[in-house]
Amino acid sequence: MVSITKTSLVNGTNMQVLVPNYYKDVNDSLYAVHREDLHSQLRLLATQKEGPGRPCGVLVRSKVINYDAIHGKVTTATGEILQADLIIAADGVHSEAVKHVLGDEVVTAGDTGWACMRWLVPKDELFSDPETANMIQDSTTRYFTAAEGAAGLVWYPCRSNEVQNFLYLSREFDTSHVGEDFRTMVEPNTPLEYSKNHFAPTLQTVIKKARDVKFWKLIARGPINKWHKDKLLLIGDAAHPMLTFQGQGGGQAIEDGGALGVLFDQLHDKGEIESRLQIFEQVRRNRGSALQVLSNTNPPPPQSVREAAAKYVPGVKFDSTDAINDYVLSFDVIAESKAALAATLA
Repeated sequence: MVSITKTSLVNGTNMQVLVPNYYKDVNDSLYAVHREDLHSQLRLLATQKEGPGRPCGVLVRSKVINYDAIHGKVTTATGEILQADLIIAADGVHSEAVKHVLGDEVVTAGDTGWACMRWLVPKDELFSDPETANMIQDSTTRYFTAAEGAAGLVWYPCRSNEVQNFLYLSREFDTSHVGEDFRTMVEPNTPLEYSKNHFAPTLQTVIKKARDVKFWKLIARGPINKWHKDKLLLIGDAAHPMLTFQGQGGGQAIEDGGALGVLFDQLHDKGEIESRLQIFEQVRRNRGSALQVLSNTNPPPPQSVREAAAKYVPGVKFDSTDAINDYVLSFDVIAESKAALAATLA
């Protein structure tokens, strides 16, 4: 994990810095972390014996093929039926659970036209090359734009600044041979070939270092009008899939977890589950929906998108980039959940 002290917006065609510090007014620390490291730590926290509560068990190769929202049951591909007081479905952008929540209302996630490539480069490899050594900036996230919003490159450090993480997004990639699986690999020179149409030669020297390149399509869906029904709750991409342009896909899933942790801590009365789920939606759904709308377009979002997002959060105005950043980053889901719960119990 790396504490990020500066986030810059750069014109990737001429390397002119457009915004030196995108989040300059944010008081709380920003962190960059490798997804694999984050997943490992979250799993450890959930399954280790140390700490409060009972450790979770993880069942692998147990794909769920059916949900029973009324009775709190799931059926796996092996025919096993599992039952609980509450089913929390985090089954992704192509969620099977969502149809059991929405009923006859049909919602589908679709191809957005965007795709991305991701790869890692050791810092030492960039530092040892005179052409790229001066490009390294520790504790800094940079977003490089291409002409007419055709592409973007996100570059940030992770693993104590020793590994550099790259995410290359574009609407101009040939995706005829790839799908949505983020583990699909392509030739290491693929990012460089595309970058010749998008970015300055200086940036191409960095992209040339790409290796073990993963390539996949980006899928999204619009907001839905409810996230739970009876004993079935949607979270994460099952509830609010979004593109990466606000950097909030994972963050919103963590907010879901934070709200659930507050609202269901030490809850022993099954009769209270429905009211707690209603509080969860009160805290999370409109915020998640607004961020879906803001995230599904290349920044800065046009006025029509800002207005569409604002409909979910009355009183909030997305009239500037700073206003959007403030809304994205200033929300305290723990405090909001505690306040909403206290108001209900008062």
